[in-house]
Amino acid sequence: MPAAPHPVNEAERLQKLTDCRILDTEPEPAFDDITALACRLCDTPIALISLVDTDRQWFKSRVGLDAIQTPRDQAFCGYTILGDDVLVIDDASRDERTRDNPLVTGPPHIRFYAGAPLRMDSGEALGTLCVIDYVPRTMNERQCEDLTRLARQAVRLLQGRIETSMLDDLSERLKLAVEGTNDGIWDWKNIEADEEWWSPKFYRLLGYEPNEIDSSVSTFKDLLHPDDVQRTWRAVKAAFDGTARFDVRYRLRHKSGEYRWFQGRGRVFRDADGQPVRMAGSIRDVQNLVEVENAAKMRERELRLILDSVPSLIYFKDGNNKILNLNKAAADAMKCEVADVIGRQSELFFPADDAATFLLDDREVLDSGKPKLGIIEHHEGAHGERLLIRTDKLPIQNEDGEYDRLVAIATDITAITEAQRKLRESENQLKAILDNAPSVIFAKRIDGRYLFVNQEYTKLFGLDSSYLRDKTDFDIFPTEIAKRFRAMDEQVTRMRMPLHLEESVPVNDAPRHYLTVKFPMFDANGEVMAVGGVATDITELKGAHAELERKNRELESFVYSASHDLKSPLVTILGYLSHMSRDLEDGNLEELPDFASRIKRAAERMRRSIDDLLELSRLGQVDSEVTQVDLKPVINETIAQEVVVAGREDICWELELTVEKLAIDPTHLLHICQNLIGNAIRYGTPDNNGKVIVGSRSLPNQRVQLFVRDFGPGIAPEHREKIFGLFQRLENDKKGTGVGLAIVRKIAEMYGGSATVAPVTGEGTEFVVELGMPQRSSAGAMEVEQGEKQSEQRDSIPVG
Repeated sequence: MPAAPHPVNEAERLQKLTDCRILDTEPEPAFDDITALACRLCDTPIALISLVDTDRQWFKSRVGLDAIQTPRDQAFCGYTILGDDVLVIDDASRDERTRDNPLVTGPPHIRFYAGAPLRMDSGEALGTLCVIDYVPRTMNERQCEDLTRLARQAVRLLQGRIETSMLDDLSERLKLAVEGTNDGIWDWKNIEADEEWWSPKFYRLLGYEPNEIDSSVSTFKDLLHPDDVQRTWRAVKAAFDGTARFDVRYRLRHKSGEYRWFQGRGRVFRDADGQPVRMAGSIRDVQNLVEVENAAKMRERELRLILDSVPSLIYFKDGNNKILNLNKAAADAMKCEVADVIGRQSELFFPADDAATFLLDDREVLDSGKPKLGIIEHHEGAHGERLLIRTDKLPIQNEDGEYDRLVAIATDITAITEAQRKLRESENQLKAILDNAPSVIFAKRIDGRYLFVNQEYTKLFGLDSSYLRDKTDFDIFPTEIAKRFRAMDEQVTRMRMPLHLEESVPVNDAPRHYLTVKFPMFDANGEVMAVGGVATDITELKGAHAELERKNRELESFVYSASHDLKSPLVTILGYLSHMSRDLEDGNLEELPDFASRIKRAAERMRRSIDDLLELSRLGQVDSEVTQVDLKPVINETIAQEVVVAGREDICWELELTVEKLAIDPTHLLHICQNLIGNAIRYGTPDNNGKVIVGSRSLPNQRVQLFVRDFGPGIAPEHREKIFGLFQRLENDKKGTGVGLAIVRKIAEMYGGSATVAPVTGEGTEFVVELGMPQRSSAGAMEVEQGEKQSEQRDSIPVG
């Protein structure tokens, strides 16, 4: 016999059959009821629910046949699944497709066959509901319709199995997500009760094991620092009122007795009336700055398995609400035995209003002769519970062709409806937690293709989540980075254990640092099905730590230098005061004026040093008023003042102002001019008739250079950077405080620029100050454009 060709969607069809997880399972009443009813409606000795596998057809339910499977190339059903309608073969011994079939030429000697495809909602035909006879015969239109309707019931059962499998997988993922988090998770399940659920990590963050303290609201309040109680509970109330999200920092008492800072975040869940009924969230230990950016973790409780089967209730009735026959599942729903129900009115077993509604539906079906499908009814279960039932009612003709009976096939959808509601609720809760987490969270199949990314991931890379799904790291990142990520994923899969690591990734020639945990995700069989990951950017944290260390070193240097430079004139003053005291005692007054003059110069030097230090400390601490300043008047005024102070009228001054106006705080500009011009007079023009050039230059990106060029002895290259340090002076410098150039450099850095000594041709020195163009914030404080190195625009940072 010719074997039936495979459907065009054979691969998808076999995958859907696998998804049902039904092959080689034990018999189930729900399926057996369908085949029994098919035999009765079609008046055949054999009825099968046949599922067409790769090389066999396997019978989930069978009536009148001992075999549990046959080779696929002998399967009549292979032809049935190619179409949408009932396939009827009146005499298999005469049909060219089946006449040589071993099942026709030998036992069981099939002659008649009729099969309805079991076609899923997504279009795949997994098998058939078929009826078989040993003698040739035919099927009338009503029987074909009945067989089709029963096939739909079988499809609903198969759909239910797929949904159950999806629930199992999601439950496992949620469990792994909670177990994989490093945050403490809490669930205030009923805000009217003093009961909370804490994850094991929650206890460990406080130094406890789960059995050492109770998880309750009152315990949490007791652990709160007294100063944080009111503030924390105000945040809880604001979350309940819907005026703010719960995101608050507070201190909790560790088992050791010390208080540690935690970041608490949570979400309020509301009922249909918008009233708060539940609150859940997480806590994170932020005591150590290194852990401030640790992965924010998700929490989600494991879903309870709600649906393991969808049984059907089948009963026969006449047009007067009399129950003619029913199966055991229907009798159980009525809390009766089958024999106690047959022949009695349905209103004896259902509330009057329900029975009246059932009767109206029955008469509509019988009067029209058309089935009524998808009726939603409410029944009372065996234990008094209310059940939600989906019912299909089909009219049955008598020998005279009249519709005087009907069969109702009812499926209890209470559990699946509730499961769907809870699934949606859980998905929404889990998605909210993941999308509100500040870390990058993702999951990839073991072949490296992305299953899930949270909003932080898509925001970071500027990629839509629908684009990322089924992509690999090689579609997103450079090859070398993608290879590294893939190797780590394979290590997690191979070791079946979480992998914790700190990564450094170059972005725009600058490294960014991440704390990453990758963990395996298992399927129902305990096999690794995916790799999950949580990555937290700690670049700023590491930078802050390095900056703090640098500041500490600067502070140590400052303290040493300040104490030395301030102590030196004080020693001078004390020394001369001692000389003056002795001379006064001896009556020697000749040197007193000289001593007084020396004391005055030492005190004046100390005053200048203190004034410069105070000015340096004020920079950046007080809001600056940025305006457009004309450079020329400021430069001329500074030259005039410094010339008088130095007593140097012999200097030749030249101005080269390419830029004549500058957006800057006038005080900052004055400090720059005074220090650079004053230095040029004191150190750059030691001889008469010296020359100094003061100027400005325009640079790209709205940047400006101010420069002062003298033609004195110059500064050796090895000292050009040193002189900008605090209290750093050249060996022959007995006049300065060692603070002026440090002030100039700090002002330049406040404007995103720099202060340097530029190389010059010939003798002399050129000091160059480069400044950015500032902006004004809404608060009036100066904001300086820092260039690309301080841009707040986040670049794409590979995290795998």
